[in-house]
Amino acid sequence: MSPDKPIWYLRHTRPGNKKPVAPCLRLTKPEPLRFPLTTLLLFCLVTASAQNGISLTTDNDVFSPYNQDQNYTMGASVEYLGKYADKNYLVFPWIRKGVDKIFGLKKQYAHASDSLSGISFIVGAFTPKDIAAVEPIVDDRPFSCIAAISSFRTSLFNKEEDEINQSALTTRLNIGLLGTSLGDNVQSYIHRKRWFGSTRPVPQGWDNQISNGGEPTLLYQIQYTKPLIIKNLLDKEGLPIDRKMFEVHYFMETNLGYYTNMAGGLVTRFGNYSLPFWYSNSSGMSSVSMAPGEERSKSKLGFFFTLGVRARTVLYNGLLQGQFRHSTHTLSRKEINPFILESEFGAVITYKFLFLQILPIQLRTAEFNLPTARTHIWGGGSLKILW
Repeated sequence: MSPDKPIWYLRHTRPGNKKPVAPCLRLTKPEPLRFPLTTLLLFCLVTASAQNGISLTTDNDVFSPYNQDQNYTMGASVEYLGKYADKNYLVFPWIRKGVDKIFGLKKQYAHASDSLSGISFIVGAFTPKDIAAVEPIVDDRPFSCIAAISSFRTSLFNKEEDEINQSALTTRLNIGLLGTSLGDNVQSYIHRKRWFGSTRPVPQGWDNQISNGGEPTLLYQIQYTKPLIIKNLLDKEGLPIDRKMFEVHYFMETNLGYYTNMAGGLVTRFGNYSLPFWYSNSSGMSSVSMAPGEERSKSKLGFFFTLGVRARTVLYNGLLQGQFRHSTHTLSRKEINPFILESEFGAVITYKFLFLQILPIQLRTAEFNLPTARTHIWGGGSLKILW
């Protein structure tokens, strides 16, 4: 057969799909994961040369005791932490600084005692309960996927004072795409290969996802964090030492963009650790609305358990309602729950340049009020390497 002669390529056809099959000149079946894995690898290599730290985060139903494989079904991010992440030549930090200025936060940063910046690639995927259905499931949430570059800066105020009198301000800008094939490729590959012992069917409904084919999107986040209680460990003479056993801090958060909402909550930690409050906070789905964190541990081993709770008022959710581009299946504003609760519980271990976070229980109450509405639980973890 001549290599220039068109052939029919059937990889993307599914039962019940009435779309015509497009001609293709390639005879070799493409690897579904080649693009995302290559992208992540290149990102790691580039950011590693900058020196400071790299963070890898993953979320998935399979990491929770319930493995529901629905709603927020999976997510991942790779993040570089350090001073180079705030350089204008990376473009995304420059855009974020411009938005900070519009919101009047540039002057606020001038009074900061310390700061931490990061840039990351994030992806998150959402599915209905019945992933094998080819046609849209009108009484359930639509398929949706977000992939974005995220730039953030966290600034610490009153560093010269005791930690209980300090506060932190974080701004984050996500610029990305809705409706890419990343969610389809990754989930289909995992189910086809039966990873993690999966017995679920290969998903068939990704052609009905929000903004299928790709649509630009963005999100801007502002978060304020303040300690409420800090209890240090005591030495043999009963004097406090530079290691904590218990703390509580609160935060307030506003998001504008594909998520438009406001949230507030509390985070509690207890253990034996020296981690400052502002190096790690709680912000919901880690790969979609990432919390900052350059967790620098001291020479001793540190560990603590963490529990976070949040209440969120939702005005708009583009991953349910869609954006400007036509989508096969979307939910209306009346079908979106205006008030949801979120929580997570897990453990953190730190030692010198290593930081490991395990969150087997992450929970979000139903985001919509259809008959299929349900609370969802997933798990996840994060590994950071600092130098």
